[in-house]
Amino acid sequence: MPNINNSYIEISPQSDACQITQAQRQVRWEIWKKLLNMNITSDEEGPDMFQIIKPRPKEEEDNWREWNTENWGCKWDISIEEFYHSEATPYKESITIVGTTPWGPPIPILTELVRLGFNVHHQFTSEAGYWGNEFFWEGEESDNW
Repeated sequence: MPNINNSYIEISPQSDACQITQAQRQVRWEIWKKLLNMNITSDEEGPDMFQIIKPRPKEEEDNWREWNTENWGCKWDISIEEFYHSEATPYKESITIVGTTPWGPPIPILTELVRLGFNVHHQFTSEAGYWGNEFFWEGEESDNW
């Protein structure tokens, strides 16, 4: 059984004044729409959130474990326990996801979100005893939320 990592992830689009390309803005918009349309129910297995953010290429299906670990930070997609969409936060519209990943936090996925123009707040704890709190606002890392 792997060590379980518990994550609280809050995601919101950065303002359009940020230094991202038009192509990145389009990808950000497409990912945002897909994340907002995720259907989460307690009776179903959650959607593949990491596949939405950074899809595994078909040619990597036989190499899934290594590809996932390198590109997502963990072997499997996040197991979503709670999902919230808020249009009235102090900052702007956001999505909050609470869930678990095996072995460690999904740092490469969060880095990809920041690269594509999302603000990310991530808090995590692990059964192995480590924890962290990361916040990226308008592309800059901060210790404050």
